[in-house]
Amino acid sequence: MLRKLILVVGLLLLASTGRLGYAQRAAPVDVFVAYDREIRILQIYFTNGVTGLSTVTTIENFVAEYDVLEYLDLAVNGVIVRQPAEIRPHLVTPGGSAAPISFIPQRTDNLLDIDWAISPDGRTVAWAEIFFNQGVWDASLYVAQLDGTDLRELPRLPQTPSRSFTRVAMIAVTNGGDRVFFDLHHPTAARPPEDRFRDYQTLYVYSGQREAYVALPSETDCLCPAGFGSTGEYFIRLERPILGNGYDIRVWNLDNNSFRLLPAFDTGYTQAGNILANPDGSLVLYTLTTPRVSGEDASDTTGSALVLADFVEGEYRIVAEAEARTLAALAFTNREQEAIVVDTQGGVTFKFNLETQVFTQVADKIWLGMLEG
Repeated sequence: MLRKLILVVGLLLLASTGRLGYAQRAAPVDVFVAYDREIRILQIYFTNGVTGLSTVTTIENFVAEYDVLEYLDLAVNGVIVRQPAEIRPHLVTPGGSAAPISFIPQRTDNLLDIDWAISPDGRTVAWAEIFFNQGVWDASLYVAQLDGTDLRELPRLPQTPSRSFTRVAMIAVTNGGDRVFFDLHHPTAARPPEDRFRDYQTLYVYSGQREAYVALPSETDCLCPAGFGSTGEYFIRLERPILGNGYDIRVWNLDNNSFRLLPAFDTGYTQAGNILANPDGSLVLYTLTTPRVSGEDASDTTGSALVLADFVEGEYRIVAEAEARTLAALAFTNREQEAIVVDTQGGVTFKFNLETQVFTQVADKIWLGMLEG
């Protein structure tokens, strides 16, 4: 059940026309979320960057088995919500409306699930419509602008021996949809709640320039974390070493088919995810954590850490550790000297100085990002 509380009417209307007749640009809107796991209420705040006033949309009976960020994507005109009991993506806007995206899905017969990814600029969506027909898993892939224009179905997926008993999982899409990244052989079984992050098995990319699917180079074919730079030029793979904990970190340049590798160091943590990369792939920030005991509440954690990989300096290290927080880096800021980091367990946002390793709390909710005015 969804309730909408509108605190400010006309929050996003353009300011009044100036003396010269030009409309002033509307103020940017910061988007925050608050999730109460006990009473199962998700609240999305659209906060005017000038006045500080907000509109709030409340979604009741919201059961998040994993971290709440897995159910939310920032779009150019609002927040796309993955409601646990509904497979269609819903768009929540600053004006208070909340409705399924009208052009998803394209097919409904034998439809089992929908998985999607949103481009960094929030304007493009790529999605997989997943089916289970006569004992075989299959999927159709699509790309469109979020206003429904430029909708196109991608070619039939590559046929491999593993395709019949694995499913597709979307990972990322570039601005405009020229590159679509996905896992071709994702496990069909539900991820255990004690697994903090989503891992990927076999990475593929659809290249609009080639009009073809391409297996990513030197794919390790391990169930491991993956991430992508905002331009789609770089992809990041965290690979488990043969011995010990930690992860090798490999950054591939897809344009010239080269890579940079930093070998693992033993951290004592056993899971990794929430990968953030800067545009040129030279700086990567990701989260480490230790799995919960099976059956524990999803909000419990035994601690997490942030790892910074600097490929210019050729080193990476733990820059922050927290005993009772689940940290996730969302954006670099201040010329990549700081990062916006959220604690998804505590529901707060920090500015984190990468050099001094000091956290400064900047919000008592989880910051998702900013909508342009």
